[in-house]
Amino acid sequence: MTFPCLDTIATFPSVNKAMIEPDGLLCYGGRLTTDRLISAYQQGIFPWYGEEDPLLWWSPSYRMILPTDSLHVSRSLEKAIKQNKPSFFFNRNFEKIITTCATIQRKDVWRYNALCLLW
Repeated sequence: MTFPCLDTIATFPSVNKAMIEPDGLLCYGGRLTTDRLISAYQQGIFPWYGEEDPLLWWSPSYRMILPTDSLHVSRSLEKAIKQNKPSFFFNRNFEKIITTCATIQRKDVWRYNALCLLW
């Protein structure tokens, strides 16, 4: 299997070409730009790489998608929600969330300094 490099191709390979092991590794390289990041996200691709790694692009086979327009809330879940009175927010204080996530000590490396600038 050829492992595509975005330095030599203009567009992302099809997500169907992502590796099985490691799950979802699709290609590497290229420049991390706002346009490329938006294009990647629109195709279900995201960058994830370590301190010493090249820019790696991923599209894992397993992910959660929660279609809210067809979500069925069971009676037990509805009861639990009413008891705890949870709140759900979207796109609220995004910069603080990303910055805080980047400062948490973890096994995996969070290389989001460059990504934060693009977001």
